[in-house]
Amino acid sequence: MNTAGENSVKPGASPFLTSRKITCVVPDDGTDRLLIQSLREEKGVLTATSKPCRGIGILRHSLTKHGRLPESELVRLVDVIAPDAEAFELFDFIHELAGVGKLGGGVMWLGPALTATRYTLPGNVPDEASHTMRGSD
Repeated sequence: MNTAGENSVKPGASPFLTSRKITCVVPDDGTDRLLIQSLREEKGVLTATSKPCRGIGILRHSLTKHGRLPESELVRLVDVIAPDAEAFELFDFIHELAGVGKLGGGVMWLGPALTATRYTLPGNVPDEASHTMRGSD
């Protein structure tokens, strides 16, 4: 029985690769879904995840009482595993698409991944429906 994992590594090749982890914090406005969908369709990236988190925008104007933090809001933490050779190109792609660097656009960083394993998806897995960012009509 062949599984996706068995077909994803060429004979004699190591299943582990030198890779980098790109982490991006974006607003909870659908940017994460658009980003992951675009990474898959345009760059062939299959190793990306999104998780909900609470965050405080450092550039956001907030009034608080002395000694208190501003109210946190829902944000999305997106992690992308990329081979070393593609990491900087993907970083630039994500930065542009997610609007990082613009007011309220989020933040991102690049670091080493401890380990990553190559894999492919089976051919019969349907794609999710397309998603667009709220307010970007």
